[in-house]
Parts: sequence; structure tokens; C-alpha cells
Amino acid sequence: MAVSRKIYQAFPELAVLRRHSAPQEKGLREVVESCKSHGIFLDATSSQSLQESLTRYYSNNDQVGLAIVQVLTSLLSKPMNCAEYFCTGCLKQGQTEDDFRHYALNVPLYTHFTSPIRRYPDILVHRLLAAALGQKTEFCTVPGVTDKQLRHCNDMKLAAKRVSEMSSELFLAIYIKNVGRVEEVGMVCRVLDHSFDVLVLKMGIVRRVFCEHLKLANYEYVEERGVPKLRLAFLSSPPDDLCSVLSGNLSTVEIVQFGLVNVVLTTTNDTPLKISATLNSPVSSAQMV
Repeated sequence: MAVSRKIYQAFPELAVLRRHSAPQEKGLREVVESCKSHGIFLDATSSQSLQESLTRYYSNNDQVGLAIVQVLTSLLSKPMNCAEYFCTGCLKQGQTEDDFRHYALNVPLYTHFTSPIRRYPDILVHRLLAAALGQKTEFCTVPGVTDKQLRHCNDMKLAAKRVSEMSSELFLAIYIKNVGRVEEVGMVCRVLDHSFDVLVLKMGIVRRVFCEHLKLANYEYVEERGVPKLRLAFLSSPPDDLCSVLSGNLSTVEIVQFGLVNVVLTTTNDTPLKISATLNSPVSSAQMV
């Protein structure tokens, strides 16, 4: 923060800063309301109050609590905007210094400074800081040029992040293809009318489980007091045993947000590098230890 203040005071039209705008209000409100219906209360007044809300669920190495925090973090990341580099002399119409804030860090001014060997914006900041401290150094004096450089840096940073994520999933898919299948514990993070999303806890990936891909006799989507649920009727005998269906020999499982499930991750010959998920069975909190 000291560096960001220094270069902004010295070069109010040229400073290279990093901002993080507040999350999308509608998306954040939907997450807060959804969690509230499950007895999970989030204070989204500020990033600090949001972090304090999450911290409440870390207690005594409680594995279920940690899983809930993982799901909450995943849900809250969706309405969040990406942080970005910008030049203070290139504000859009209607923008003010309030738009310089970094929401996640809850500070009015912020910049990157410590890694000039791997981040070009840090080099720009070093040049500005050297000039602000009275050292003879060359730096760009045209805000539009600096802004164009920073927009390119933002694009490259997002591209690098996406490539990193795709690379991780690629190697995970190769591993699953080689071993055949992987069974892991997950927590339901979203329930839809024909499917549900599961966060695989150890891997940190979200996969959608489709009801039509499960060996079910039937399933039903309901909402109780605003809480969406899926009721899955599994055959308690092998699925090709028609007598089980005729006799009503079924086992019903209720899928609800923040519920624990066993998921089976596989790949297919048609899509060997795409990870698919199916449901094995629900798990109890005791199985998390």
C-alpha cells in the first residue's frame, strides 16, 4: 500500500495500480439467500465481514465444516469480479477514486511490486517508484500507452490462469483414464431439476451429476421452504432385476445442498480427456474423518 500511495501522489495520471471491484450484487445476494435457507448465515456487507462469516465454520479441525467452507468459497467465487491492472490517468466516464479500491483486500489503493522478474506491471511500478524517489529513470509518460500495456497484461494473466486450470484437469483426466475410476467424497453445491453439482473435496473440482446417467427407478425434484431437493429412487437389487421395480424394492436418497455424497469419476473412450461424475451413495459425516 505504501508503494501505491507514493506513485499515485507523485504521478496521479500515470500510476500503475491494481483494483478489484465489488462482486455482482444479484449473484452475491442469491448465494447469501440460498445459504440462509440451509441455516448458514453470511454477512456480505464487506469483504472483511464475509471472511469473518467463513471463519466461523473453521472449528477444531471439523472436516464437515472445512468442506462447507470449500463449497462456500466455490459459490462465492462466481459473483466475484476479476482483479485488474489499470492506469490512473485512464478512468472511464463516471469513475472516481472510489473505483481504485481493492475489494478482496479491503484497501483504497493497491499495486503489485514484489515480483518484477515474472510480472511486467511490477517493472512499470519500479520505474515509477524510482522516479518518485528522485532517481533518474525512464518511464512512459503517456497514460494511453500504459493503459494499453496493462490491458494486455490483464488478458495474459487471465489466459495463463485458464491454461493452468485446463492443464491440471488434463493430467487428472489422464490419471483417471489409466486407473479406470476414482471414488471420492464430495459435497453438493447446487441442486437443479435434473442434475446436481458436486465439489470433489480432495481435488477441488466441481462436476455435474445428471440423473439420467444414474441407475434409478425414478427421481423427483421438489422445493421445500425454498430449498431445492432431488429425491432419487435407487434399486436395492441389481438394476436389471425387474422384480425389484415391480415389488417396490427401492432405496430413496435425498440430494440437498451441502449434503455429502460419494462420487465416482470416470472417463470414456469417446471422451477420454473429459471427466464424468456419477453418484455412488450418500456418506455420513463420520466417513469424513
